[in-house]
Amino acid sequence: MAQRALREAIAYTDSTGAGDMTRGFAQTWLAAVTGMAGDAAGARREFAAIQWWGADSAACEWDAEKAIAEAWMHAAEGAVPRSISVLRSAAEQERPRGRAAWEVLLLQTATQLGDDTTAPRLAELADRVQGPRATVAAAHAAALAAGDGDGLLAAARDYEMFGDMRAAADAARQARRAGRNTAQGFTSRQREIILLVAQGLSNKEIAERLTMSVRSVEGHLFRASQRVGASSRDELVARL
Repeated sequence: MAQRALREAIAYTDSTGAGDMTRGFAQTWLAAVTGMAGDAAGARREFAAIQWWGADSAACEWDAEKAIAEAWMHAAEGAVPRSISVLRSAAEQERPRGRAAWEVLLLQTATQLGDDTTAPRLAELADRVQGPRATVAAAHAAALAAGDGDGLLAAARDYEMFGDMRAAADAARQARRAGRNTAQGFTSRQREIILLVAQGLSNKEIAERLTMSVRSVEGHLFRASQRVGASSRDELVARL
C-alpha cells in the first residue's frame, strides 16, 4: 500500500512539474519502504533513481531520509552492519544541527536493525524530544541492550499504539529472539533445577530429588541467575 501511494505521488509530480524536492522526497521513501519489504533489487533501483540530492542546495535538509532509505536498502541486501554504520553516521551529522527528532528516528532504525549501543544517546534524547517516539525508542534500545524480552514486547506494543507497525514488528521479533536465547542459555541441569523451583521446592528438596548436595543446587541457581540477570527465584523461573 505504501509503495503504491508513493508511486502515485511520483507520477503526479511528473505530470504536474511539482518540483524536484517533492519528487525526491517521495522517491526516497519509496526506496525505504521497498527495502523494508525485503526487495533488495527494487530498493537499489529506487535508491539509484534519486538524483536531486547533489544539485539541490537544500538537500542537506533531507539527509536523514536518504540515510534511512540507504540503510533499508543495505538491510534488504543482507548488509546489516553497513546499514547500522550509515544510520549512526547520519545521526552524528544531525546532532550538531540540533535536529534531535531526526536523530531519534535514525537511532531507532539502527536499534530495529539490531544495534544494541544506541540506548545511552536515546535516553538523553528522550528528555528533549516531545511525542511518544523518543521515549519508546529509548525503552526499546535499553531492552535490546539488556536482552530483556518483556521490555522488547512492551516496546512493540507502544510502537503499535502510535502507528509505527514496522518498528513494532522488529521489536517483537527481537523479543522472540531474546526469549530463545534465554531459554537456550541454560544448561540442561540448570533447566531441570529451575523447573523444580517453579514447582515450589526448596533447595534442600531439590537436592534430595536429584541426589546432589544443597551447595550444588545453590551453585547451579547462582550461575543461571548470573547468566540471565535474574535477582530472585521468581524472576529466574520467568526467564525459563
